[in-house]
Amino acid sequence: MVTNFRKVFLLTVISLSCFAASAQKKKKDKDKGKEIAGAPAVVAPKPAPKKGPKPYDEVITKKAVTTRGMITVHEVEDKFYFEVPAI
Repeated sequence: MVTNFRKVFLLTVISLSCFAASAQKKKKDKDKGKEIAGAPAVVAPKPAPKKGPKPYDEVITKKAVTTRGMITVHEVEDKFYFEVPAI
């Protein structure tokens, strides 16, 4: 009796885990990659890559309200910037 219960329980757990794993797969878009007959393919130009972060003076302006502590907090308009010291 206990052995049959274990078999049924394990079978149920395995089947549910397989179902959950198959539900995680992404569906492919059917229309993606299709082109209109006779029309040239249009490729959007890629934006130029950024060359790095902005300089500190451009981000933390004179308008910033600064609170110093273990972590320095700068408030510029409606944004907050956290400055963590290097140890």
